[in-house]
Amino acid sequence: MSFVSELRRRNVHRTAAAYLAGSWLLLQIFETLFPAFGLDDTVMRYAVIVLVIGFVPMLAFSWAFEWTPAGLQREQDTSASTAEAEPVNKTWDRIILAAFAIALGLFAFDRFVLSPQRDAALIETATQAGAEQERAKVSAISNESVAVLPFINMSADPANEYFSDGLTETLLHMLAQLDDLKVAARTSSFAFKGKNVDIRTIAAALGVAHVLEGSVQKAKNRIRVTAQLIRASDGFHVWSQNYDRDLDDVFAIQDEIAADVARALGSSLLADNTDAIVGVFTDDVSAYDIYLQALEQMAATTNESLPRAEEFLKEALTRDPAFIDAKLALLRTYFLQSWKYRKMEEILPLATALIEEILQAQPDHLASRQFDLWVRSIYAGKDMDLAKDRQLMEELLLLFDEGYGVPYLRRVTAQFLAGRERHNEALGLLRKGLIKDPLNVDLLWAQSSVL
Repeated sequence: MSFVSELRRRNVHRTAAAYLAGSWLLLQIFETLFPAFGLDDTVMRYAVIVLVIGFVPMLAFSWAFEWTPAGLQREQDTSASTAEAEPVNKTWDRIILAAFAIALGLFAFDRFVLSPQRDAALIETATQAGAEQERAKVSAISNESVAVLPFINMSADPANEYFSDGLTETLLHMLAQLDDLKVAARTSSFAFKGKNVDIRTIAAALGVAHVLEGSVQKAKNRIRVTAQLIRASDGFHVWSQNYDRDLDDVFAIQDEIAADVARALGSSLLADNTDAIVGVFTDDVSAYDIYLQALEQMAATTNESLPRAEEFLKEALTRDPAFIDAKLALLRTYFLQSWKYRKMEEILPLATALIEEILQAQPDHLASRQFDLWVRSIYAGKDMDLAKDRQLMEELLLLFDEGYGVPYLRRVTAQFLAGRERHNEALGLLRKGLIKDPLNVDLLWAQSSVL
């Protein structure tokens, strides 16, 4: 007699089927009842383990004993006749089928009746907890903080979007000059451009209590700007205003909006000194308009857009050679080109000349001072003067205590620190940057790299 035939004769296969059916039925009952008694998944795991462990001993027991018309008896070489065993076998078959049917019914009831109810309750609980968490985040944020979202282009010509984006960036730059006001950086604010996101969600993501948004409509020599300051905690408007002027008055509009926002957030921010806020260093409206077109091309950061940005900026500087913002933008454009397609050896002399011009006009210009130290460290590295390179990078590190600065240089400095096993300092530098610019991909990538 074969081993398989012997298993069948001793009804081991029926015992295995009955055990599996009974185990499945028990697990369905446990899964339904355990949550009602506050038992978590750990108890369920232990139940599964016990049932799995008990499977082999049950098979061994079935091999050694069998149910007969006379009851449970030890298996003998000569078993009961087929006619005598048949009623017992049929009884076992019915028990197995009944267990499977009940287990399947419980499974269906749980999945199609109880499970949707549980899921709905969990979703409701999670939604309430999430909303409460968002409210807690917003309430914990300093009142004197704001994010400037990209102003919407309402002009008839979609190509005027560069102007609305540029106006937004200028306002952001102006508000960032107020010492007691926290302003979310451009990269993070512009991450929400064109997205229909709730104001509270935006404020929580950027760590601000207020959001400034608006629209720009430009037609020939007229410009209409609508601006509104929204309190994130309740969604109410703190302040709103329309400005309808000639295009030549665009700088005055920017000054008024920045001053009005500062006053709405708290008069102490301005300290009765509106001259503290500076927009762009030019009075030439045409040079400013060309500069804004260059910023749009820079933001695209493609091999086609960067040469166009360079051309625009050089044209703006032809109109106003003292336009510092255009010089800094051209400096950034050069380095963007070096990362994409232009050799660093070609870029460095051009960058050095621009840095010298900016620092000569404004010795305390933070971004230019950072670029100056970085460029000099590159030259020191080329000359194999490692001591000088380290000294310059240490000075660059100290400069970040003076302000947010250039995100790319913050990342470079963090990588310098990480490369010298100074990981905690690198992470600290990146995390400080992410407070102001939490959605900056460069900084987030660097943080993950250091970690």
